[in-house]
Amino acid sequence: MKQLTILFLACTFASSAYAQYDFTRNDNIVVHYPEGQLLNPWAGGLNSPQFSEGDLDGDGDLDLFIFDRMGNRPLIFLNESTETGEIKYRHTYDWNDQLPDLKSWTLMRDMDCDGKPDLISNSSNGMKIHKNIGVDSPEFELEVDPLIASYNINGVPFDAGLFCVSVDIPSIQDHDGDGDLDIFSWTEIASTIYYYKNMSMENEGSCGLDFIAANRCYGKLSEASESSTVFIGDEALCDFNVINPEIIKEDWGGEHHPHTGGTIHQVDLDQNGIKDLIISDVTDLVMNTLMMEECPDGQDSATTFIPDFPADFMSTNPIDLRTFPAAYCIDANNDGVQDLVVSPNSTVDTEDNESCWLYINNGENDLPDYQYSQPDFLQDGMIDFGRMAYPVPVDYNADGLMDMAVSNKEYNEAVDSHPSKIALFENTGTETVPEFTLIDDNWLDIPQYDIESVYPTFGDLDNDGDVDMIIGEQSGNMHYFQNQAGPDATMDLALTAAAMTDVNGESLDIGQFATPQLFDIDDNGTLDLLVGEKNGNINFIENTGTPETYSFLHQIDTIGQAVASNFLGINGYSVPWFWRDTNDVVNLMVGTEVGILNYYDNIEENLDDAFNLVEESLDDIWEGTRAAASLYDWDGDNKLDMVYGQIGGGLAFYIGGDVVNNTPEIEGASNFSIYPNPANTEVTIKLDKEPSSTDVLMLFNSIGQLIYQEKMTSRLTTIELSNYSAGVYVLSLKGSYSAKSQRLLKY
Repeated sequence: MKQLTILFLACTFASSAYAQYDFTRNDNIVVHYPEGQLLNPWAGGLNSPQFSEGDLDGDGDLDLFIFDRMGNRPLIFLNESTETGEIKYRHTYDWNDQLPDLKSWTLMRDMDCDGKPDLISNSSNGMKIHKNIGVDSPEFELEVDPLIASYNINGVPFDAGLFCVSVDIPSIQDHDGDGDLDIFSWTEIASTIYYYKNMSMENEGSCGLDFIAANRCYGKLSEASESSTVFIGDEALCDFNVINPEIIKEDWGGEHHPHTGGTIHQVDLDQNGIKDLIISDVTDLVMNTLMMEECPDGQDSATTFIPDFPADFMSTNPIDLRTFPAAYCIDANNDGVQDLVVSPNSTVDTEDNESCWLYINNGENDLPDYQYSQPDFLQDGMIDFGRMAYPVPVDYNADGLMDMAVSNKEYNEAVDSHPSKIALFENTGTETVPEFTLIDDNWLDIPQYDIESVYPTFGDLDNDGDVDMIIGEQSGNMHYFQNQAGPDATMDLALTAAAMTDVNGESLDIGQFATPQLFDIDDNGTLDLLVGEKNGNINFIENTGTPETYSFLHQIDTIGQAVASNFLGINGYSVPWFWRDTNDVVNLMVGTEVGILNYYDNIEENLDDAFNLVEESLDDIWEGTRAAASLYDWDGDNKLDMVYGQIGGGLAFYIGGDVVNNTPEIEGASNFSIYPNPANTEVTIKLDKEPSSTDVLMLFNSIGQLIYQEKMTSRLTTIELSNYSAGVYVLSLKGSYSAKSQRLLKY
């Protein structure tokens, strides 16, 4: 008989191969950390978030809209604070299907002053606006792309798009106090600042989108082309700080090269009525301040350069992120005063789960007193393991409740220190109500092996009754950890074979980013390896050995011609999840680079030909790029649930919904009932009809191991349970063409 991995338990609760799954996101599964219960465990993590606030649910307080540049992920947090000074935001995914496709940067602003926040976002090297047309909840439709301004360069008027290179963050606020929103961004040469004045109040008497390029060298300041050095006053490389400026190229003193990124934020720091500039450069670890004053000609000009913002506004910690910080003002603690949040604006080398620095403003909006509060605003309430999250179920303590291992690509601890780890969550709930408790955020101390982007898979490779582990990693190698604990004991894993080899002694190196799964795909009683990789294909490495002694041979580079959906036709980063449904039919779900989940069937006896792509995007689930997902019936309703990870380093939990079985009735295994259930000393199995000559009853433990089988010769049979430990078991009745399965609880 075939030896099954822990996948079998998940498989027995799936539907037919021709099934429509209806997964529902569930944020209510409780997760405990050593510090306490997490408020938003399934929000998905944050890496390079951009913060905006607005009343999204119409209850009168300010909610948070966050756009994570890494993975282009929008997140919404509803304000649940009930008193001044309280910080309490609850993540919701209810409106994500109303959000448009967004890239690079997005800020939420009420552009038309109708009381509903709109979205202004990147469009190539310009901007576009999605208007909020919702009534009781936010709903967005594209209003303008690109956003246009009127220019006058060297006396030549023309209309063109507002400029903002995609790596920058502009400032969008009412600069001149006339009621409409103005925009500031770095110019094409990226050394001076555009001031796009909104003329809608002047020209129309109401909020609108009527912009002019009022200044191309706002503040009479310039930034060096190859560094973050800033020149002000007479040292600035511009002398056209006027209402309708013109560039006179010979005045620049030579050729200027644009830098590759900058951010702008504006706050009146000294109560002089003019918003000061807080800027950063892609090369910076800090943010710098340019104090603004009004000159006799009526223009705002930078007069003082102050480094290490916000240390001088009052005594507090300066911003010191690893690279390219950006600042945002929100009223985090609901006291009516704008606080400060700073986060990386980069897609590489970020602080991962400490990338949201919060400064509480103990002063006023125009005379702030910023005090450093925490480095992990919102992140302290969610599962967040840095870059990427790969969830895999495993019953590590053999108590009958499935637990969960979560690995990652990398976790930034310091410059040039990016360890990959495995976190272990114990299921401390029940059979019907899962609950997870973080036991170890560095299970097995994987960093000691100096490997990155690890991905585990579990199965009994030596037929000794316990579950072993293989991990793949970034270099493409795989490593075997043997479980020395024995049956019904907490796992005791030891590295037995580093950089595993095949039957010929050659390395099982599949390329890069190996994501293995142990699964008996050829139904011969031994666990094979199905391995995803960076190129997006799935390798079939056959186990040609025995249940007691594995022996692997790489047979097919791209099994089923299945290649993960990708951006450029180059990669794909496939993460396979094979399972068997209640008819013992093999299905495949593939995590992909773009973040959707490919779903295949027509797999068995078809390993050399093309699998059938049932759905390119399973249930249209998407929460970020670099998706990896696993299936298991966590709540005991005989429907598969899903845990989904992505580039943000966090997870989402989906409950399995109704399953529509479109498979026609096939003569095969009988239906059956079991009683009592739960059972203690014995259980009786009753068939609904006389058994066929092929009906075989099988009992599997919680990790998918076959522990009992018998051929059915009558409609009634009894299985003695006294020698089995308490926990969850699966009874499966298999016939010639189909199989039926039921869960059994032993107490």
